[in-house]
Amino acid sequence: MTGVTLSGAEEVHVVGDAIHQDVLLELTGGRRHYGGVRMDAVAHLVPEPANADDPAAVAVTIEDRRVGYLSRSDAARYGPEIAEAVKRSGEVSCGATIVGGWEREHGDIGYFGVRLHLGPHHWKMS
Repeated sequence: MTGVTLSGAEEVHVVGDAIHQDVLLELTGGRRHYGGVRMDAVAHLVPEPANADDPAAVAVTIEDRRVGYLSRSDAARYGPEIAEAVKRSGEVSCGATIVGGWEREHGDIGYFGVRLHLGPHHWKMS
């Protein structure tokens, strides 16, 4: 995927995406479909050392719009490598897939979710 500075085959779920449903709807074209969506994207991982709730927090953005965070355990797992990649290339990006977001009969509406494609030590040099 073009623009990716790290990659891997492991699927990592973004947390906090429930409060970013409007952003995810816009990113996927602004309309819900019966079968939902499965859209590939490039996500940026942004460490937030000034985050009062969690100085180890890592925000996830797509097209410069926040869509959630790495879980605390994933931020701890990938944090050192993310920090090193930021030092090396100034940013960290990975493949992502936006999924879900269906709308069916009788008010059956599904949330969007974001899955990142990461894996241990599969970093690309930029």
